[in-house]
Amino acid sequence: MQQGLNHFETAEAETVENFEATEETTNTTESNKEDLTTLESEEAQDAGQTVDENPAEKLARLQTERMGNFKVTISHNDATYVRNLLEKSEYRGPQQAYLLIISKLEMMQVCEALKDLSKDSRHQVELSAAAIESISFFMNNHSGKGLDSAQKLFAASMQFRPAISAINSIEDQIESLKKEFSA
Repeated sequence: MQQGLNHFETAEAETVENFEATEETTNTTESNKEDLTTLESEEAQDAGQTVDENPAEKLARLQTERMGNFKVTISHNDATYVRNLLEKSEYRGPQQAYLLIISKLEMMQVCEALKDLSKDSRHQVELSAAAIESISFFMNNHSGKGLDSAQKLFAASMQFRPAISAINSIEDQIESLKKEFSA
């Protein structure tokens, strides 16, 4: 009887291992297919070609892209300035508090990543759309005095302008597609 139970337990363990291995292979295969499809789509877009997407697929892709990361070219000095500006920023309510937390955490990570590089030269980093928009919001609500303060704020804000422009462009495309759906 004990041998039968041991055999059953061994067979059950092998079945679970085989199932997990099959599931892992299936997930890897599906992931590879998705990666390949994404890569092909990105290559087609980079080549200026249009990918055959129906409007719903395009809307979903744009919404995902809109919530993703965007590249910002920034120096360590500007990143430190923005991090310190966020530390002094005022917020109203829990939503703005959350946005301040997210943007401050991401800027701390950027400062850490850039700390060993040249302080004045600009480097490309990725920030989430939420952090970029939050930083822009807090910069636009920042008040200061004097020319030096104004120049620092303006120079730092210009580093985020291309990313904000890209986010706004995607947002415009999303709104256009939504209007097509409702028409």
